[in-house]
Amino acid sequence: MLLFSAMAGSAAERYVLSQPQSQMQFQAYSLLAKPCGVFHTFSGEIVADAQDVRASRVRLGIDAASIDTDHTKRDTHLRSKAFLYVEAHSTITFVSTMISKDGPAYKVEGGYRFVA
Repeated sequence: MLLFSAMAGSAAERYVLSQPQSQMQFQAYSLLAKPCGVFHTFSGEIVADAQDVRASRVRLGIDAASIDTDHTKRDTHLRSKAFLYVEAHSTITFVSTMISKDGPAYKVEGGYRFVA
């Protein structure tokens, strides 16, 4: 979370993720490969409170069908019932449950759910 580096010396600030200036990247792990990919469609916000990091929060909404690993067959499989099942769960939502300072970095913990 690079945005937290901008927190020093200020009260709570709200950052809205903007797709032209942000990317939602991931790396998958399997026995045969570790493909990288992106989600092209997402939204979210970060509320960063420099005075009380525990009051900070992160919320993300990701269009599951926008997954892209630059491999059409793999992307089709990832959208299927076996993985994301985008026909039934079009949105992945992540909400932080705790944010803490970890040396010079910040640790964001939370949970996700799939929404129709």
